[in-house]
Amino acid sequence: MKNFFTLLFVSLFTVLAASAEDTYVVAGVEVMMGSNWKGADADNQMTSSDGGETYTLVKEGVKLEAGIAYEYKIVKNGNTWMPEENQKVTVGETGIYTITFTFVVAGESISYSTVKTGNAEATKHTYSVIGTFVDEWATDFDMTESPEGTWTAVITGLAAGNYQFKVRADRGWDINYPSSDYQLTVEADNTTVTIVFIESTKEISVSQTVVPTSIDKVNAADDNVPVYNFAGMRAKKGLVIKNNKKYILK
Repeated sequence: MKNFFTLLFVSLFTVLAASAEDTYVVAGVEVMMGSNWKGADADNQMTSSDGGETYTLVKEGVKLEAGIAYEYKIVKNGNTWMPEENQKVTVGETGIYTITFTFVVAGESISYSTVKTGNAEATKHTYSVIGTFVDEWATDFDMTESPEGTWTAVITGLAAGNYQFKVRADRGWDINYPSSDYQLTVEADNTTVTIVFIESTKEISVSQTVVPTSIDKVNAADDNVPVYNFAGMRAKKGLVIKNNKKYILK
């Protein structure tokens, strides 16, 4: 009888241990994974052939473009995302690929490999700027393409402060630059910011121009100070100089 209960306990422990085995899912951008950062997608669950030491997932027929970083993470048990920084799949030639993702439990080592299985044309993308300029990542500023392959967006009337933004393709999150938010400091109110994105190199540059605010009238306390126009003559209206400053008098 004792042997029976011992055998029953061992069998029950084995069943419970098997049912409690950790699961691992690859979650990332939709264009590569088929779902958008879904940590519990059964179609992207990894499998192990060595007793749980190494897990793999094979994705076939995936179109990847040269020069684009497709981001992903490994999700343990549906709620633990690894590692802290997104992993990136890149290829040197646009085409159709088979991607093999590998996760080694010991050391939490993550890797991938790609095999090109077919040809494909690069997708023609449009680009926009999104960030904290107007609201919290809810408004896109469409960029205009030049014949040289650069894209430009102009944002006017910004107040002094710190902003974050990204350049993204097709108003989606599959493709966006830079990998971390671009940090921008605007020093003065009423600033115009010009953002330039080079599609071939993925470089972003920013320039700023402060637009001076017009002053409609001179303070009443300064009424007795002489006012001159640009010809050096006394004036009562128009563009004038008073106390070595430019004003517009109406």
